[in-house]
Amino acid sequence: MNKKCILLFEIIYAIVLSVIFLMLFKNPFLYLAGKDKGISVSFIAFWNMILSPVWIFTIYIFESEMELFRLTMHRNGSRKKWWTYVAAEISTNILIIYGIIIMIFMVFSDYDHMKKSSNDSLRIIAENSDYRVMVLIIFQSLFFFTGWMVVRMILQNAVIAMIIILVIEDISVIYISAVFWPFTWGVFGLSDYMSKNGFSVPGAIFAETVTFLLSFVFAARRLTNRVKFLSV
Repeated sequence: MNKKCILLFEIIYAIVLSVIFLMLFKNPFLYLAGKDKGISVSFIAFWNMILSPVWIFTIYIFESEMELFRLTMHRNGSRKKWWTYVAAEISTNILIIYGIIIMIFMVFSDYDHMKKSSNDSLRIIAENSDYRVMVLIIFQSLFFFTGWMVVRMILQNAVIAMIIILVIEDISVIYISAVFWPFTWGVFGLSDYMSKNGFSVPGAIFAETVTFLLSFVFAARRLTNRVKFLSV
């Protein structure tokens, strides 16, 4: 599948996903923040749904690049350039998908009842924090991909790696609310904006970005060690 087809599917998927959330929730930002009905089994189901672009598109892109890495690495001239290209491609696709979702949510979400609410958390999200709900999800999606890629490079199995990361994430969101546990950093309702004991949003974004970049260094070295004849 060429890149234009992938982009078209991403746009369609983002629109369909946005419509589903808007049909189910007056304001998806509020629900995804974990402040509407709390964190439950149903929340986990929708949480996995909003993160599904990572498992569908970015993993497909990565696996496709891995199949053609000899050609693409030769074309880019070095290990560093090739992995930079792959990281940029994955980041761009994530931003496109979630950028569309954010715009649709911001245009069609219902804010009026939230702004009039006596609940401080609702007013905060309605007045100035809605975009941060999705920003955290974007960086959390990069972190999930990072975890998947590292496990995949170690186990050499994409499906098992995906199952491991999904299980850790779901268990973490339900049972763990520790400030320094990164698998909960995507839930805005657990941040220090919503809770005195929550995690730092800037700190979480910084840590997830650094982890994302370092993971490509790790993956590149493992791949290069197995393919000695490729130029470094």
